[in-house]
Order: sequence, then structure tokens, then C-alpha cells
Amino acid sequence: MIFSNTRFLRKTGLIFFAFITVSVFIFSCKSRNEDDEYNKEKEDPTLSSAYEENDTLAIKTLPPNLSSWINYYQQFDSAFQLINFKASGVVLHMEEMNNSSGVTNESVFKVVTAYSPDSTKLIDFWSYLRNIEPDENGNQVMRGGGPDQEVIIADKKHNSSRQLMYNGTQQVVETADWLDNNSFVLGLVNTNETGQIWIPEIYLFNLHDSTFTNFRLNHEIKSDSILLDADFSRFWLMQKKIRLE
Repeated sequence: MIFSNTRFLRKTGLIFFAFITVSVFIFSCKSRNEDDEYNKEKEDPTLSSAYEENDTLAIKTLPPNLSSWINYYQQFDSAFQLINFKASGVVLHMEEMNNSSGVTNESVFKVVTAYSPDSTKLIDFWSYLRNIEPDENGNQVMRGGGPDQEVIIADKKHNSSRQLMYNGTQQVVETADWLDNNSFVLGLVNTNETGQIWIPEIYLFNLHDSTFTNFRLNHEIKSDSILLDADFSRFWLMQKKIRLE
């Protein structure tokens, strides 16, 4: 009788152990699948939805114009670093874009236009009310412009030219880079109403799901401490051998 009870208890214990083992395995697989989905989203830095509040832009290699923008302003503010641009955690859907007021003259503005890797799309924030022409010495000069800025996104394959943004005096786009054929980043400068406070931002757009989100520098900059000596647009154009008037 004692042997029988011992055998029963041993058998019951094995069944219980097997149940616990299977349960842990199932839970582990479920958790792993959930983590895989989470990590999969996090591993694609072009998705607006991949970022939560206070995340930083997770691009392993910064595109050239954004990198130049950050490096330039670090001369005036050592904390002007990618790690200090924090995600708002807000993902917005892009509204239907209006037709742009003009069409980019690529024969003139190609050198300052940002093209997608397959060259079918472009971003142009320079050509609004401006022209590039040679001066009396044959050097290229960008003339014209005004207080407003139109940011154009064009799709050459579908022959469309849309207005991505129209900025007034308190906001200006200074850089544009494509990450792939459907996503891109913009570097922007915002100022408050008095123009005394300067707040840089990075915008991430994804045309595949028509969303965008923003990353804002985690500290404000007094404009008189940087803007008196800093002019990234003029600096960037000089790298293209174009003088800004």
C-alpha cells in the first residue's frame, strides 16, 4: 500500500512538473513573440510609430545634411547633439497636401534639392521666390527670397508637386535628407514671437503611412548667443559654391 501511494505521488509529481514546464514554455514563447514585434518596430527607425516620448532618433548613420547641421551648430552650443533631441511621442497623420505654388526648376536648383535614393521624389525648400544666377565674375549667386518659405515635395513618377509646409518668420527648414524612398528628415529652426528664443527640431516623415513626428532639442537657446554669428544656410550653400545674397 505504501509502495502504491509512493508510485502515485511520484506520477502525480511528474505530471505537475510537466504542466509547469509546458506553461513556462508557452509563456516564454508568447513573451518572446511580443518582444520580437516590439523590437522589430524599434529596429526600423523610419517609422514614426517606433518612437515614444523622450526617445532619440535611432538612425545609425546620420544622413549628410542633418549631420552637417548638427556639427555646425555644435560650434556655438556644445549640447547641440542628436542625443539631446527628444521625441514628443506624438504621431500625426499628414493632411492632404495642396498643390505647390510653383514647380522646382531642376536645371537651376538641382544642386540644392534633396532627392530620394531612386531619384523619383524630391524636396525643395530653396526655390520659392528665388533664383540662382552667375554674378559679374561668373560665380553662382542665390538671389531673391523673403520672410516666407515653401517646402515642396514632388513625385516625378506621378508628375505631382505638393506643398509639404509653408513657413512664416518663426519657422524655417534648413536641411532635408531622404532615409529611403518613403521616409525623410528635416532640420528646422523655430523662434518665439519676440525672436529671442531659438528652438531647433528634427521632423521625421514617412510617406508610406502618411505620418510624421518631431524631436525637439531639450533646451532653449537665446538667439543672441548663437544667431548673431551662426548662419547655417549661408555656410551650407558655400559648400555648394553658391553665395547667398
